[in-house]
Amino acid sequence: MRGDCEFRAVRLPGGRPVAEVLRGFAADRAVVCLRGNWVGGGDLIASEPVAVHCGGDDPLAPMHEQPRAVASASSSAASASASASAQSRGVGGGWFAVLGYPSGGGGSGVSDERLPTGRGSLVGGSLTGGASDEQPGADVRWQTWLGFYDHLLRWDRVDRTWWFESLWTPERDAELARRQEELTARLTDSAPRWNCRGNYRAGLFTAADATSHLQTVERCISHIRAGDLFQVNAAQRLEADFTGSTIDLFADVSEQLQPARAAYADTGSSVLAGFSPELFLHRRGRTVTTSPIKGTRPRVGVADEHEADVLRGSAKDAAENVMIVDLMRNDLGRVGLPGSVRAPSLLDIEPHPGVWHLVSTVTAELPDEVDDADLLAATFPPGSVTGAPKSSAMRIIDRYEPGGRQAFSGAVGFSSPVYGAEFAVTIRSFQIADDRVGLWVGGGITVDSVPIEEWRECLTKASPLL
Repeated sequence: MRGDCEFRAVRLPGGRPVAEVLRGFAADRAVVCLRGNWVGGGDLIASEPVAVHCGGDDPLAPMHEQPRAVASASSSAASASASASAQSRGVGGGWFAVLGYPSGGGGSGVSDERLPTGRGSLVGGSLTGGASDEQPGADVRWQTWLGFYDHLLRWDRVDRTWWFESLWTPERDAELARRQEELTARLTDSAPRWNCRGNYRAGLFTAADATSHLQTVERCISHIRAGDLFQVNAAQRLEADFTGSTIDLFADVSEQLQPARAAYADTGSSVLAGFSPELFLHRRGRTVTTSPIKGTRPRVGVADEHEADVLRGSAKDAAENVMIVDLMRNDLGRVGLPGSVRAPSLLDIEPHPGVWHLVSTVTAELPDEVDDADLLAATFPPGSVTGAPKSSAMRIIDRYEPGGRQAFSGAVGFSSPVYGAEFAVTIRSFQIADDRVGLWVGGGITVDSVPIEEWRECLTKASPLL
């Protein structure tokens, strides 16, 4: 994917809602959709990638092959009526990715005798290797799916406008013209396919009983008291039978919940339908931002500010959050310019579907030679869903959790030569394959954790989706 391409953006007619437009992509190959606060407030829909990459010895290697986007007279003419703010949110295309959690990643923080390495995981490819405490994730091969798209639809929530955006090259001119015509027709089509709501069914969700999760939490607390680590994220999987349209499921739930960073990705063998509140990485220019979430209280109605006050006064939740802030500062410090890592905000209270969360922000400046693959290699998997130290927490996760996490607690998002990069943490996410749907939920365990409260936090997080 090296070489030059031209970023072109064309305003399309019609203002059909995103959920309805997405349903019209059901027959397309490798559909991805990002909804919510992506790219400064907008939604992206893409399909029919020009290249797909799964797994391999270096699963992020394709991201090094990003084309160089240049402006052109034709793209300027096509976008003459666009506002400067709308153009600044252009994406055009790039690598869209699902990065699965690297089950089996261990480290030197806890002895192999006490914490044996665990199983493999799923979203395609193979998994080997381990990570050291000095460089978490450096040698871990995580499960990946990458698709390169040279065109997409973008809904700009500010201007309430649909855009056809492309990374134009001469050899793709005819196909991009055809796709623009096809997608324009979809935006103005009034066929019944736009109204196929509820075309899916899930059975009764089941999980390990409460006792099993309470025992896992107790074991995690024992390791913390023994000095093996400071914090670990413990999760469990809920599962049910599933039939019907995964696109309809995603369209309905994202429309109802309005999460900060919803993401849909059909990899062919499995589907991710995610409704995450958490930003993992946002890179614009050479500035990168991460906003880890740790700390949760339920939202119980319109007048539930008292729950936010409880969260604001919780020493346990504050400690949990600050530990992960320190971890993310360390991760960004691996690739950031010396002295550039900052934490501009700490312990902000934010409302999300069904919950209040504590959210902090860490930023850094990247040197020119660091690309998005390098950035992900230094920071993945997200610290908020592993623990501190990261590799010690990953060993405990592998030992005590029931089965590999698969896509859960990995990342989903894109790397674009036009916009930059943006990835969400894959929490609050359905994973659908082989007529089964899975939902992982969990929380951070510290020395002050109360097992039954950790169980209730899992139920609180799952409730809006179920």
